[in-house]
Amino acid sequence: MHLLPENALVSGEDTIPGLISSPTGDVLLRPQLLKTTPFTLDRLTISLQPSLEKFESLLLQLINADCQNT
Repeated sequence: MHLLPENALVSGEDTIPGLISSPTGDVLLRPQLLKTTPFTLDRLTISLQPSLEKFESLLLQLINADCQNT
């Protein structure tokens, strides 16, 4: 259950990350976990753009521009 988000509806025909696909087509009938492979990443930078503040600012600008055009 830790492989699925809370309250997610899935069927045995869905692709579920972390489970081996079944030859019968129903992965939930006899679920088998994929083997894990540990690894280490050095100097990894993840940048999620835009930030929430930038998104809100851009959204307000677009809303204001839309209101002025009508």
